[in-house]
Amino acid sequence: MVMNAALLAQQHERFTLVDVRTPSEYAKGHIPGAMNLPLFDDKERARVGTVYKREGRNSAVSLGLKIVGPKLHTYPEQAREMFSGRPFIVYCWRGGMRSASLAWLLDTAGFEVVRLEGGYKAFRKAWHHAIESHPHLSIIGGYTGSQKTEVLHALKAKGQQVIDLEGLARHKGSAFGGLLGKTQPNTEQFANEVGFEWLTFDQEKTVWIEDESKTIGSVWLSDVLFERMRTANVYIVDKPLEERAKFLAEGYGAIESERLIDGFRRIERRLGVKNVNEAIAFIQQNELAKAAALALRYYDKTYRYGLDRRKSEQLHRLDAAYESPETTANQLITLNDERFRAH
Repeated sequence: MVMNAALLAQQHERFTLVDVRTPSEYAKGHIPGAMNLPLFDDKERARVGTVYKREGRNSAVSLGLKIVGPKLHTYPEQAREMFSGRPFIVYCWRGGMRSASLAWLLDTAGFEVVRLEGGYKAFRKAWHHAIESHPHLSIIGGYTGSQKTEVLHALKAKGQQVIDLEGLARHKGSAFGGLLGKTQPNTEQFANEVGFEWLTFDQEKTVWIEDESKTIGSVWLSDVLFERMRTANVYIVDKPLEERAKFLAEGYGAIESERLIDGFRRIERRLGVKNVNEAIAFIQQNELAKAAALALRYYDKTYRYGLDRRKSEQLHRLDAAYESPETTANQLITLNDERFRAH
């Protein structure tokens, strides 16, 4: 029995997902939620690949059987440790011999097993197509500190389709965004996390995401997503600088002073030595809102530059200076619905 990637995303909670590729392949990127049960380790896989290139498929298969044979009994044992009462879905790179072999073995051992059609490669292709073809994408924009993420979460609470890019990247998207101590995924795995969520969405409904640059900390947005974002409508949450500085001060107030100071030093070339020294003095005096206001001079200028590169008809401003994220979310839903009805 086989299953395609789109159906897997819709029904993944019914299954235990198993990646049979090598540990290094799995570490580079895998389907979210998958556990690794490698048929070969990295060195064994390299040996089989070398024989395939030099001597052909039959010789490679023969070597693979010699490698796997002595270990056959271990795979069902490892599977039992992973077993949670749900059927297994197994996949390899292209849905070929590795996943077919392990599926046969686990089925023989009494497990219910499904293979992912086309493997990991098909999963990557499926989410790429889902993002590229989704007709309704709306962006929440606004200067740093405008509570865009909070508005995004409020939209999700109201039943909207939302992807929290910063949440999946585990970074807040600025020189200070990594100060919360979270380890970021690599770029390929980040793209998989975004794509997996996208595959669960209804194509007839809007997807909401926060406006971002090409990078969030150390990870890069996929080209297909970034291109879709450049052409989408942007709803700009417009809050005054003082409100934004206060919000940032509250969010970063628990972080050690030296780490905040390091963040300012990283943008010294853009902000200027005088402004950075002034910000450091404010931090040392526990005047975090005043320090944040200085940082916003740099980030506001950068964000204005990004907005100027968009077409004016893409931009829709809403005054949310004293609105709660929940109220702003209601405004966004109404405006978005009106725009779609007009078209």
